[in-house]
Amino acid sequence: MAERSYRYASPAGNLTVINDATIPKQANKGSLAHDIDEAASAGENLLACVNRGVIVDDLGRAQRDASSGEEQTAGVTVLRWRLIPIGGVGVGV
Repeated sequence: MAERSYRYASPAGNLTVINDATIPKQANKGSLAHDIDEAASAGENLLACVNRGVIVDDLGRAQRDASSGEEQTAGVTVLRWRLIPIGGVGVGV
């Protein structure tokens, strides 16, 4: 059975690979933005193989959280950046 993510250790630092972000995490916080935040706060490298729908869903959830007073995180910022087409204008969520 496939796992959502895998962690690897190397001399260059730890690497987390998100294989399929549609697979729910075991822990309560299962968003891709949260995965990005965890890797950034730990100083780890992250490779995430995700489709656009996962990014859009996560950003929609983040907007609902923001409306309830939760602050925007680095993970949300990265996801917003990822939706901007090369040479284009950002996509609204």
